[in-house]
Amino acid sequence: MTNNNPLYTISVTLAVIFAVIGCSNHFESDNYIIDSLCISDRQIDTKSCNPNLNLGVIGVDVEKALYHLSTGKWIVPQQDPYDLTIFRKAVDSVGLSNEDLSINATHYAIKFFPKNEEEQWDIELTDGVKVDYTPFNYTTVPYEADKQLGPKPHNKSLIIDDCKYVVNYSVMCKDDIEEEIVSETYRIPVLYTIWPIDKTLPQGIEYEIDHFVFLPDYKRNLNEGSTNKILKAVEREAINLALGSYPKEFEDATRDNDIITLKGYVYRQDPLIDSLIGQHNLKVRFKLGSNIYDTYVQQDGFFSVTGAINTSFSHNHVFQHPKWKITNASDSAPTIFNWGTVSLKWHSIDDIPVMIPNSSPSYYAVLPAVNFYYNGSHSIRTWHYNSGIRIIMTGVVSENNSPASFYYGSSPTYIKVNEDWAGVDNKLMGSVLHEFGHFTMFCECGGYNNFITVDDLICESYASYAGWYLTTRRYGLLGCPESPSIYGYTGQSRQTWQKTGDSTRVYSPLFVDLVDAYNQSSYNSIYNDDDITLGPFVHTLIRNMASQCRTWSHVRSSLSTYVGQYYTQSEFDSFADPYDYWYEHN
Repeated sequence: MTNNNPLYTISVTLAVIFAVIGCSNHFESDNYIIDSLCISDRQIDTKSCNPNLNLGVIGVDVEKALYHLSTGKWIVPQQDPYDLTIFRKAVDSVGLSNEDLSINATHYAIKFFPKNEEEQWDIELTDGVKVDYTPFNYTTVPYEADKQLGPKPHNKSLIIDDCKYVVNYSVMCKDDIEEEIVSETYRIPVLYTIWPIDKTLPQGIEYEIDHFVFLPDYKRNLNEGSTNKILKAVEREAINLALGSYPKEFEDATRDNDIITLKGYVYRQDPLIDSLIGQHNLKVRFKLGSNIYDTYVQQDGFFSVTGAINTSFSHNHVFQHPKWKITNASDSAPTIFNWGTVSLKWHSIDDIPVMIPNSSPSYYAVLPAVNFYYNGSHSIRTWHYNSGIRIIMTGVVSENNSPASFYYGSSPTYIKVNEDWAGVDNKLMGSVLHEFGHFTMFCECGGYNNFITVDDLICESYASYAGWYLTTRRYGLLGCPESPSIYGYTGQSRQTWQKTGDSTRVYSPLFVDLVDAYNQSSYNSIYNDDDITLGPFVHTLIRNMASQCRTWSHVRSSLSTYVGQYYTQSEFDSFADPYDYWYEHN
């Protein structure tokens, strides 16, 4: 399917989408700005819209809600329709026998109890398995209801604590120029895993088989048509037995279509460029009991998933990728937002809803930074610690105006993000990518033992370069020209560093000046002269310095080897003099 319609390019703006006339209904809440455009094959369809979208419908009985400590979410009981026992009851209920329709276990529903994050990643990254973090016979309440129910209750009888293991870390926190050893305790969640029955179970990780699962396999074969219809009737009855009723929406559309495709868009409004940007690599999950379908949002914001999905399935956004996960504080499970059942967003199988998460929660603002580090087009080598890296959203504003911090040790390595720049995406992006700069240098150096020997000025200057370069690169690819400014998009360029300053500040434009085409001395003569550049291989040469240089003298020596090749001796001396002066006085 082609995507030539400019309405849905990555640079599509809110003004364009909301100017559409016809069946557009605009609803706004704290979680979503939703333009309920009904789109068919990526074209606007003015005939099939439902103008009565009700965001208050949540589809669960919140009076039965319990607080799940491992995920920090409210959950409600919901039987698993695909429990083999329930499915076999459904066979009897429709007047068949197991001989008429062979219903045998296809999967195990297994509770894994990893003892540490390494074991957790191993299970999460195992091919062919699905991992969730909510007990099998529960489902998380939709985000709107979760907000209404509020924070963790004081009544212990309302709390489900299924966590078996916690881990304690003693790590270094790099927060601004302060470094301190901190003690961190994290809960290792139970992994509620759907495991193919013909797949060998792992050794060395503690687990329990909770129940057997039957997942229908609808063959796309004309010869299987009659079997599929019988199987579909049994599945509807299994859902009826588990949930108490079978949803009527879609029934006519799906009765003769065992497999359907749901499509949608997920954007975020970037306030800097006033445009909608696709939430690239956000995992979109459709889940009912043990039946889970996952897909990822494409770069243009579009996603599609094909499966035996009905309107009882929940529609989730999962902040997890093979290279990273974004979590809550004190938890190593990825954050999952349940946006309600399919029926809330899809009123027919032809609908293609446009979903735009608002400025809160900030997970949607951090995701583009993390994704660009790993999957964007840039010249910084990316790393992931062991199996992957964790980005922790603290949900608080820092006391010392530090939007993000880098934590490192022999194990683990992770990044914490505060709410200081909530709603200011470019600043938040620069801060997050600054911490990824620390992470990159940590890895380039070979780990903890070498990283702790790097001068603070070198360390912070490299992280500032990463935050400035990656953010500038991303916005440049979105069509935003680089601003000839001492601050840049994010304040990461640090170009107000003074030639003769005796300040103990260690944020400098040292590495930025090797890349950019801006001489801050032309703005004010008290700032550094910047008439040098390392040429076309600048990022590779900076990478080499990040891995080999620990002090200013090491960096100075490395840069001096390019005198006569990329710059004159006089240009180099003017560039180096402020750093010589600073090190003499600090």
